[in-house]
Amino acid sequence: MGLRSQLGSVATFAERWRGVADVLVVYIKEAFPAESQWPAPVPDGAPVNAARTLDERVALARRFADNLPGNVGGSALPLFVDGLGDDGSRAFDAYPFRAYLLDEEGRVAVTSSKGASGFLPTLERAAAWLGTRAAATTDQ
Repeated sequence: MGLRSQLGSVATFAERWRGVADVLVVYIKEAFPAESQWPAPVPDGAPVNAARTLDERVALARRFADNLPGNVGGSALPLFVDGLGDDGSRAFDAYPFRAYLLDEEGRVAVTSSKGASGFLPTLERAAAWLGTRAAATTDQ
């Protein structure tokens, strides 16, 4: 199960926690570009080659967003693009995709396990963490 199939859950999560948490998507390098041993099928059928320039990666990110249902790249789920140095991907061990919750200080509060199976449970743990924080704020 790839990221495309799970972004609806991210959009739902973002809507549920609007005003409490900011949710965003960071586009990183292609996990399975056309020139790899296992190229991934894409909704529009056109091959996706690994980006060689930042402009190419931005174009791939826009194409990615255009082929998804929901609000990715719109106001509900802003889309950011990792640079060609892949600093964001390395910092969060995000390849091929992960979900993280950062607290108010920018520290990782909830981290995703590797692999697609860790993505949805991470959203559930993030919701529980946010619920606890929201309840604590309300009680004060």
